[in-house]
Amino acid sequence: TEAFHQIFNAVAAKQGLELSEAMLEFVIDQLSNTIKKPLACYQPKFIIDQVVSACKYEGTQPAFTEEMILDALANLYVSDTSYVGQVVTGKAE
Repeated sequence: TEAFHQIFNAVAAKQGLELSEAMLEFVIDQLSNTIKKPLACYQPKFIIDQVVSACKYEGTQPAFTEEMILDALANLYVSDTSYVGQVVTGKAE
């Protein structure tokens, strides 16, 4: 998890954000225990980008909150869907 911490802090710093240890532990707990996904190097940037975009949309200063992190994590993985996808070939009529 040390590498995950370093990646998360580096990406957050590039966005001008500071991630508290409590928020970082919240992210790790959600990923590991609730979503049950292993920590991966792509997750910090995705989560941070989602938080920054959501704050911009709401017109607020970018900041980490549990609600923002939960919303970002909800967009990270697809769950409980019956959609199997469809490939359409040819021109639509």
